[in-house]
Amino acid sequence: MDEVVIINGWTTSPDCVAWSYDNVIAVGVRDGLALLAPRSEGKSDNDSFWKVANLDASDFSQQEVPLRYPLPWKYFSLGQELSERHVVSIQWSPPGLGLFGRCMLAIMSANETVALYECDGKLDAKEHWHRRMVVNRFDENGNGQIVDESGKKLEAAQEKPQRSQRIKTFCWIPPPETHLGRPSLESRQTRKTFMLATCDDNADISVHVVQQPRDLLRPTQTSWQTSIVEQFSIIPDDIVPNQVLTCLPSTFTPPSAGNIDRLTWSPWISDGTNTLTSTLAYTYDSILHVIAVNAEFQDGKWKVVYHSAPERVDSSLIRSPLRWLPTPERVAQNTLIYFSSEGLNRLDVDCGPPPAIQKNLLCAQDMEWGNLTSLTFVKRKIEHTEICAALQLAELERGVSMYNLGSELEFPAAAPSWVKSMLKARRAQGKTFGHASNICSHIHGLATSPLGDFSAPCISFHPKEGLEYVIPASQEAFITITRETAHAEDKLFFTDNTLLQKHAIAAEVILPTLASLKDRESPLDPDIIEAQVFACLGYQEAHNEAVATRFSAGSDLPALAMLFRQRLLYQTDSMKLRVKRLVDIALKKLELPAAPELAVLNRLVSLTMELKEALPDAGAAGGRITKLHHIILRRLVAREQQVNGTASNNGPDEEEQNVESCE
Repeated sequence: MDEVVIINGWTTSPDCVAWSYDNVIAVGVRDGLALLAPRSEGKSDNDSFWKVANLDASDFSQQEVPLRYPLPWKYFSLGQELSERHVVSIQWSPPGLGLFGRCMLAIMSANETVALYECDGKLDAKEHWHRRMVVNRFDENGNGQIVDESGKKLEAAQEKPQRSQRIKTFCWIPPPETHLGRPSLESRQTRKTFMLATCDDNADISVHVVQQPRDLLRPTQTSWQTSIVEQFSIIPDDIVPNQVLTCLPSTFTPPSAGNIDRLTWSPWISDGTNTLTSTLAYTYDSILHVIAVNAEFQDGKWKVVYHSAPERVDSSLIRSPLRWLPTPERVAQNTLIYFSSEGLNRLDVDCGPPPAIQKNLLCAQDMEWGNLTSLTFVKRKIEHTEICAALQLAELERGVSMYNLGSELEFPAAAPSWVKSMLKARRAQGKTFGHASNICSHIHGLATSPLGDFSAPCISFHPKEGLEYVIPASQEAFITITRETAHAEDKLFFTDNTLLQKHAIAAEVILPTLASLKDRESPLDPDIIEAQVFACLGYQEAHNEAVATRFSAGSDLPALAMLFRQRLLYQTDSMKLRVKRLVDIALKKLELPAAPELAVLNRLVSLTMELKEALPDAGAAGGRITKLHHIILRRLVAREQQVNGTASNNGPDEEEQNVESCE
C-alpha cells in the first residue's frame, strides 16, 4: 500500500482530505473530487495499488439549489450563486448508511449546500458513484412557500432572507446505538440511526435524520429522505467582541450572528438509564464553545430531548480542526484535542453526573499567525497515540509536528514516515523541471487510515524564488500513502478498541495487509494471523447461544427476522470460520468458489427452519415460512443429487405449486 499517487490539482480549502472505513481516500480538488481506492481489477507489477477516480461534484440544477433572490449583476456574491461551487469540506458517514454497509460521502460546496454521494459498485470506478440527495435546510414548493423536508409550512419566502437558507458548516453525528456503554459487537448488530448536523449563518443547528430507501422496516420508501428532528440556536450569551468589527465605521451594521466555521459532535455516553449524553463543540467567531445534548429512546426511535446553554471554554482563537480523541469503552468521558493561539490543548468532558469540563494546555506554542490544515491521530504502537499537526501552506521541514499523547505530554515525537517519501519526491520533482534545490513544498491536508497505521498527506511542490516562480500549469499534487507502524511489530493489526469506534472494519481494509504477508521471507503461523484478524474485527465478545429463541406474541416480525440474522451471523464458531476463509483467500491457499457451496446452503436453510420456534405461537407467518424453507431445502437436496449423478423424486411443477401455496 505504500505508494506516491499523483492527482490533478490540490485542495481548495483545509479539511478536504478524508479516509473512510472502506479504505477510500477522498480529496477535494477545486469543483470535484479525487477518490483513491484499491484497484479492484487484477494488479500486475507495473500497476499501481491505488486507482484514482475523478468525480465531478459541481453540477447542480436550479431545483437542487434554488436561487430565490438573484442579486444584481453589479454585485458579486461569494457562495450564493451556482458559479461558486468548489469543494469546501468533505466528511465520511459512519459505516452502514450506504449500499453493502459502506460509508456515504458528504460534500459541502461553496454554494453552501451539502450533497451525499454513494457507491453502488466498484469503489475505484467513477461511474459507480452517484449523488443521492442534496441536503438543504429548507426547500421551496411551487407556491413560493418555505417548507421543511416533511412538507410542513414554516414561513413565507418574503419574510425570511436568502442567507438563512444556506448551510455554513456540518458534521456527522455518531449513531446513538453505538454509545460508549455498549459492547462493540452488540453495537454493530443493531440497526443504526444516521444523523447529520448542519448550521446556517443565523447560528441555528438543524439535526437531520438520513433515511435510506433500503430500510427493511419501511419497504415502501423508494428514495433518500431527510427529516429535521431538532433545531436550536447556538449563539452564546457572553460573546467576545470581534476585533474586525471594531475597526469598521460606526454606520456598519454587523450581522445578526457570528461565523460558525468548525462543528463537531462527540460519541454518545450512557448513564446507565435510557438517556444518552453527548457534547457539541463549535467555534463562534473562532472562540470555542460546547453544548451538552441529551437523547432518549422514545416511540421506537432516538430523539434529542435536551440541550444546555452554550458555554465558552477557551478565550483564545482556535487555529486547527477540532478532533475527538478515540475513547476506550465504558468510559464516561470524551476528550477534545485542538490548537489555539496559545498552543496544543486538551479538553476533557466528563458527562457525569454531574458533568464537568477540564481544559489543559499540553504544549505552549505561538500560533497567533498560524493555521493548521489538519490534525490527526497516529497509532505507531498499541495503546500509544500520537498527534500529527500540519501547518497550512507551510514548508515540509518546519510545517509538520508530532506529539506524544499520554498521561503527560513528552517532547515532540519523531517526524512521520511520509516525510522521507515526500523529500525524495521533491528532489525528483526539482531534477525533472531543472529547479535543483530551489523548490519548496506546501501541505494541503492529511488523513489517516481507520486503524491509524497509514497516513496520506496531500502536498504540492513549487519553485521558491526567481523568474521561474510560477504556478505549474499541471497543478499536480502528491498523495503519499505511507505505513506509520514498524514492520518489525509482532502485531499485524492494531487491536485497540478505541480505534474501532463501534464500526466494523471492511474487508477492503484488511485484505491488502493480509495479501502482503505471503511475500514475507519467514511466513507466520496462520493460527496467529487468524487470532489477530479476529481481534481486529472486535469479535472477542461473540457467543454461541442458541439461535432459536421464544418471544412474546406481540413481537414484530421484521425485528425478529433481524435478530435471528444477527444471532446466526455473529456466533463465535461461524465468525471464526469466516475469518479462516478470509485468511486462506488472502494467502492464496484457497480460491474463491464460483458459486455458493450446496453444503453451506443446506446448513443455512436447516438453521432458518428453526425460526418458527422464535415466532409467536398464534402467528400464521411461522407456518408459511417453515413450509417455504422446506421447499427450498428439497430443491437444494435435489440439486445436490443431480451433481452426484442421482435424480430427484419431486418434479418442478409440484415445487412451483408448493411455492405458490405459500404466498
